[in-house]
Amino acid sequence: MRWTYATWQMKVNLIYDMRHDGSGWFGGLTEEDKEDAVIAVLESSRNSVEFKKIEQKLKLPDSESRREKVILDDLVDFSQQDRLEYLRTVKFK
Repeated sequence: MRWTYATWQMKVNLIYDMRHDGSGWFGGLTEEDKEDAVIAVLESSRNSVEFKKIEQKLKLPDSESRREKVILDDLVDFSQQDRLEYLRTVKFK
């Protein structure tokens, strides 16, 4: 899937949706597929500012939309953790 043209807000919503068992657009995906999709959405960030906006928005609970905080490290397992760290420390430093 390509998320290049999605706004950072749409990417936040996609990741949040995958957090809750893939309800909505992502129903029926395995845990591994959801984890790979989270990384794919993050990899599509246009630059480090967008990547950091996504990560920061997910960390903050949103009382208006009743959205709880989401920690990206909790959404991925060992195999995707390396990719997430690469995004944080190299690609979008």
